[in-house]
Amino acid sequence: MQDRPELVGIARIAPPEKLWAIIQQATEEVLLAVLENPACEPFHVIAILRSPRVTPTVAERVYADSRWLRHYRVKVALVHCRAMPYVLSSQVIYELFWYDLAQVALNPRIDPRLRQMAERLVIQKLEEMAVGEKMVLARVASRNLIVHIRNTCREAGVLLNLLRNPRLVEEDLLALLQVPQLPVEFIRALAALPQWCNRPAVRMALLRHPHTPVHVVAQLIPRLQPSEVLQLLQDCAPRPIVRRLLRELRRIPT
Repeated sequence: MQDRPELVGIARIAPPEKLWAIIQQATEEVLLAVLENPACEPFHVIAILRSPRVTPTVAERVYADSRWLRHYRVKVALVHCRAMPYVLSSQVIYELFWYDLAQVALNPRIDPRLRQMAERLVIQKLEEMAVGEKMVLARVASRNLIVHIRNTCREAGVLLNLLRNPRLVEEDLLALLQVPQLPVEFIRALAALPQWCNRPAVRMALLRHPHTPVHVVAQLIPRLQPSEVLQLLQDCAPRPIVRRLLRELRRIPT
């Protein structure tokens, strides 16, 4: 292995294919030398910003060089770079598209203020987004974005994709099931997911929703505990079909 002065010299003149190995073992001084190399390309810069050895000095050098800021993916890498000073990241972040902002909101390694800023920017863009874009966002959204989507979006496709988000929690579904005009497609899809409909609170909320299809009600009622049956029968205004099926399927006397 070369000593540091020799490696710095090599980093400044190495051909592109040699830069990958240099970046992997580089110190701050060597990374700065790579950035001076005429053969350095944007993908090398992105690798530097993703390196565990990157330092604030290196990140600031990239930010200060207009050659690299012309490239969108370099801007994304700068925002994701754990060594990038917040005061600089918070300027670059405004230039990111909504999908990349959503990814920033999920990055646990960066400043929490940056994640919160990314979420606010996505929310600002949400009204202008096409339904297809909202559907993609629903699938990858962070917790705060999930809450905003569940409270504001009623498109069936968006809510269906929300069910595919691994960060969705029971609280979100219970909040959605309080909405009277919930798309029937969403209710059917939710009822078909054992990981949710086997939860007592979700099952009860489905049975209480005014638009839960009859066949779904018929599938859910046999899974109820006796106490849940009595609780539903004691509701102020249970749907007639729910009351009838409860009495028939559970043989509750009139």
